[in-house]
Amino acid sequence: EKLTVKPDVDDFVEFRNYIIILLLLSTGARRETIVNIRVGDVDLDEGYITFNTLKAKKVIRLGLEKRLRQELTEYIAYWRSKDTSAVDYLFCSVYGEKLTVNGLNNTINKYHKSRGVDKTGLHRYRHTYAKNWLTSGGDIVSLSRVLNHSELDMVKRYANLYAEDVKAEIQEHSVLSQIKRKSGKTLATLRKEKSEY
Repeated sequence: EKLTVKPDVDDFVEFRNYIIILLLLSTGARRETIVNIRVGDVDLDEGYITFNTLKAKKVIRLGLEKRLRQELTEYIAYWRSKDTSAVDYLFCSVYGEKLTVNGLNNTINKYHKSRGVDKTGLHRYRHTYAKNWLTSGGDIVSLSRVLNHSELDMVKRYANLYAEDVKAEIQEHSVLSQIKRKSGKTLATLRKEKSEY
């Protein structure tokens, strides 16, 4: 919550970092993907973003979450529409140059600390995204497509990591919990009968 408080739009670095945070929370994108997004990769009319530079060398098109779409519209209109073209980078340095992965790490670490958040590291967003997806009922096949994993193995690891968080759902949805209990004598019943003698 501290990281998603909207800063003033006229502070380029703060507003850019805020948009990056929203994008990370909304897509679980990798650092390398974030720094390579171009203005033309964002389709605000249709509500999609295209990720061209990915670890698996695939191009994927993801739908934009409503709040992210609104905030990206404002960011692009204010900071990226004047004197920029579709091939310019969406997230640039204060000098208009491509933001590097190290530059992204440093600026987001500063952003975290300025808001009183000690935990830094951009890959945490990917883990958080996966955890929230799975614990809110999302399936691993769709998660694998969003995170652009070529194999389900990594997503299965996420599912195993957060299996503890779905204990209540297991209780609610298992076949065993749906069947009305019918049984003969139980150990508790036998103990009770013994104590009555």
